[in-house]
Amino acid sequence: MENNYGFDASAIYGMANTDKNALKISNSSFRNNYARQNLVNLLLSEMVIESSEFVNNYAELVNHGITMITSTLVMKECNIRFEEGFAETKDL
Repeated sequence: MENNYGFDASAIYGMANTDKNALKISNSSFRNNYARQNLVNLLLSEMVIESSEFVNNYAELVNHGITMITSTLVMKECNIRFEEGFAETKDL
């Protein structure tokens, strides 16, 4: 997923996904994504992310990562990078 913008909330939004395989991401790259709140928002959900990378993801209000409310996240073999100066160059 590259160069996406989550206008109202997040680039990825999971709600009430309690099946362990419903939200599974493998061998993926998340680069240069922008969101109003954060990159991923999980509510009452279970998610697995494995063998993936997150590079230069930016959020305007909350954080640059993942917000979870009553959720479970398993991350395996992931790389997360935020290159210096990246956020200062972006106008949302």
